[in-house]
Amino acid sequence: MKIGGTSRPWTAEDIATAARIFAERRALQATRAQACIAIAKVIGRSFDGICYRLSNYGPTFQRNCEHIVHSKKIFGGVVAGVCGPSIPDAVIRERDHRLALDYPDLTSAFCGDPKPGYSALDRKKQVVTLEQRPQISAVNP
Repeated sequence: MKIGGTSRPWTAEDIATAARIFAERRALQATRAQACIAIAKVIGRSFDGICYRLSNYGPTFQRNCEHIVHSKKIFGGVVAGVCGPSIPDAVIRERDHRLALDYPDLTSAFCGDPKPGYSALDRKKQVVTLEQRPQISAVNP
């Protein structure tokens, strides 16, 4: 059964309205399906979309870490972090540095060549340079 039905993103107002109506309907002992139908009529979305959002994000209808952790505990999943893996600051700095580099010419940008210092040849040259460092002897001549 489809009521409404759009492909527009959920707004904060849609989320708040859906959560409010769901709480009101559940307080009146309505089934989940009845609550989803009422929400679909009010905010103009499909019944399937409302049910999908409810099953994936819980009664708050918004992405929150507590619902993910709760679901993983119920179904025996492993909870690695509160809201998923965190990205180390060093990785973010490296990415920002790489994105800030300019291509040497228009052809390399158009063809998708690696930026300076990130090609396989450049990396090989860096390794060879590190291996060919002069050795410092501890013995005096």
